[in-house]
Amino acid sequence: MKIILKHILKNLYEKKLRTFIILLTVLLSTMVLFIGLSLNDILNNTYATMVKGAYGDANVLVEKATNEENPLYEADAIETGQIHIDERVDMIQAVGRSQQGGDNVKVSLTGLDLQAASEMNMVKVMDEPEDFAFNKNDAVISSRAASNYDLGVGEQITVEINQDTYTYTIGAISEANGLFYSEIDDILLVVPMNQVNDIYGTNNLVNRTLIKVNDEKVDTFTETLAGLNTHFSVEPTRKLDAESRDDEAFKTTMILSIVIIVMISAYVIFSLSKVIVAERMPVAGTFRSVGASKHMINRMLLMEFLFYGIIGAVMGIILAVILLPVAADSFNEYKAFGAKTVVTYDPVYLAIAFIFGAVFPVMAGMLHIYRAGKKPLKEIILNTTHTVKEQSKAGVFIGVVLFAGSLGLHVVNRKDDLLLAVGAILLLFIAIVLLMPVLLSGISRLTQMLLAKVPIGELKLGVKNIAHNKMVSNNASMIIVVFLLLLMIGITSAGIDQYIKNTVEQDFDVLANSTDMDFTKYEDIETIDGVSEAYFQHISAAGYDDGRDTFIVYGVQDIEKFDRFYSGATFLDEAKANLNTLDNGVVIDTYQAKRYGLKTGDTIRLVPLDQDQKPIGEAYGPVELEIAGTMDAASLSTNRNIAILSLAYYQAHFVDAFNQIEIKTDASSQAETVKENIENHYPNSGLTIQTFEDMIGSQKETVDTLIQGVLVIILLGLVIGLLGVSNNLLVSFIERKKEYAVLYSVCMSKGQLVKMLVYEMIMTFVSVVVIGLGQGFL
Repeated sequence: MKIILKHILKNLYEKKLRTFIILLTVLLSTMVLFIGLSLNDILNNTYATMVKGAYGDANVLVEKATNEENPLYEADAIETGQIHIDERVDMIQAVGRSQQGGDNVKVSLTGLDLQAASEMNMVKVMDEPEDFAFNKNDAVISSRAASNYDLGVGEQITVEINQDTYTYTIGAISEANGLFYSEIDDILLVVPMNQVNDIYGTNNLVNRTLIKVNDEKVDTFTETLAGLNTHFSVEPTRKLDAESRDDEAFKTTMILSIVIIVMISAYVIFSLSKVIVAERMPVAGTFRSVGASKHMINRMLLMEFLFYGIIGAVMGIILAVILLPVAADSFNEYKAFGAKTVVTYDPVYLAIAFIFGAVFPVMAGMLHIYRAGKKPLKEIILNTTHTVKEQSKAGVFIGVVLFAGSLGLHVVNRKDDLLLAVGAILLLFIAIVLLMPVLLSGISRLTQMLLAKVPIGELKLGVKNIAHNKMVSNNASMIIVVFLLLLMIGITSAGIDQYIKNTVEQDFDVLANSTDMDFTKYEDIETIDGVSEAYFQHISAAGYDDGRDTFIVYGVQDIEKFDRFYSGATFLDEAKANLNTLDNGVVIDTYQAKRYGLKTGDTIRLVPLDQDQKPIGEAYGPVELEIAGTMDAASLSTNRNIAILSLAYYQAHFVDAFNQIEIKTDASSQAETVKENIENHYPNSGLTIQTFEDMIGSQKETVDTLIQGVLVIILLGLVIGLLGVSNNLLVSFIERKKEYAVLYSVCMSKGQLVKMLVYEMIMTFVSVVVIGLGQGFL
């Protein structure tokens, strides 16, 4: 065993380039696997920490019920019965504007008891004078606001609320967490409660209460408190935490990244393992001649690959642990809210990544080790390197079958299933590798026919060589795999960018929404300065295909008005007329109709869902709907999963879950001004207001981040592929010395040999481009 270990370590040291390539490949695969598995959990934890931090240590939230006209109530109006409360913070909020550095900035005021809020970890003061008493005109701001607007302790800030002006003195600066997580494009001022009451002309009124009770009694307390206070909404804060981020796109990106790097790495190691096993054959023959068994030789070779795996995996884990915080921070979309990235190292993911990295080279080399073990002892001892590419009929047949399977999966994948799409790509790549000799041979023969009358012998020989040299075939396969992956990312990125820029029609300038939106409170929105038209859109959700898909359901009262407002939504054929005549009619997007094989007159079954994407109950469904027609709804939803019903049928079977108001302005350039006017008109409504440009910009920024992440992975794979190609070229030169010597001995000059190699490389590049573009279009 000592001799074998010494021999393995000697091989690792002597073949420095090859060892470097394999270790780098295993290192990157292990690193990407661990980081890819960890990132989504880290971002979910960061999001949960941010949401929970806004409530501090509170675990119950109490507000006036949404059907109550006045959101304010007296602090002692909440009946608690005999329930013990550990801590409590009552709050009252107002909204105003302030001029900061020439900009008209939104200011949110929150009135509360600072000491109680500090004890509940909602506010963490970090900079305050010794005599700070939090008097009536004092305010606490966040360190983020202090930095963004160059504000400090002792300075004053003037706020205009309902045409009245109020001046506050900054008495302290808090950490940018807790309550201040919601502060992004505005300034949040924490002020005494009586200050906000004075603004409203009230006394001891609040609009929100946060309560801390024993964690084990939260459910009991919530149920009891809700029973005692029927005019209030009582929710555990953990339910609000559970409204997690939409992580499907991110998880899909990470899966693709892992698959891409593993595919490239697997092919590189598979190619190099063939060379490694071939080089070990003389030594294996020597060991066999002195009594070593085939199994012992196989174990020796497997041990060498295991050494590669263990060393590379350890290095990959170390590098992943170092880079994980950097990667997580770069993908943290909540940094603008002041949320620090919560990095955790899951031992399960560490174990999975390490085991994969250690076993990966062993699995890649097993086929070549098994083939080498089948050779007779005489052939092993008299090992002769063959550079001619032997075409296996079985390999060609399997390649054709896999290629047909790839096309078949693409055709049958009508529902755009991710697993089927990944399977089609994997089959396509494997088919390319297996069919590479045939493709190169075909390109070589076609080129030879075109160059039949060209009197350049070295050119013809270079063209002929690409069809019969296994190193050229391996290099071409490796380059094409990377080329196709880059082509995929490029097409996807360009397509998304094109969609963001051109496909989405600007049907509105400003969007306003909130949870449990009551349209009756905003009926005067068209009277606001700058608003030319507003559309009140009833929106719900419904499950389809046994819950495997979700439709966004629109309730529309006047389909003609809807069509005029949304210029980007195009109704096809008689869809509008049919919808008006059918009580249970529904119009869906052409993409979904094609995806599920639906046509006008067909019946579909939808299950109404609530805001948590859960079935509402038997009283609301499921419902049977008749397809009234189709439309192109690309401007309404990126997933094109819109279903339009009549408002009467909608209100009878669905509940409003995601209502929104879409506003058109007198001029698009006024969008920001109109946004401010709406915020001023409804100062304490809880509306979330965005301009169209803000909404599209945030979507594009998120997509660009994901695309850039995948592109980094592809570039890492490209580096691995280029190193593998470089190694193959070096080995090819060494193995073809005899071939060069024979050509030189039959009067071929050194210059002609160099030209032949140059032509050979040019033909390899041309072949890669032709085959790659052909497969890319498929």
